Amino acid sequence: TLGSPDGRSVALHDLQLEDGAGSTWLATAEDLHAFDRLTVRAPDGRVVATARIAPA
Repeated sequence: TLGSPDGRSVALHDLQLEDGAGSTWLATAEDLHAFDRLTVRAPDGRVVATARIAPA
């Protein structure tokens, strides 16, 4: 899930794992500059990873 400081979020497609590497994708015409966080959750909702997204 992408998150922004004002509380907005964008859900990503489920993570696909292959040989220990994971990937997902997002296609949108929306401006995503405000989104500065990524949260990865397990199927049970548990947070397994977080990351800050630096401005491009």
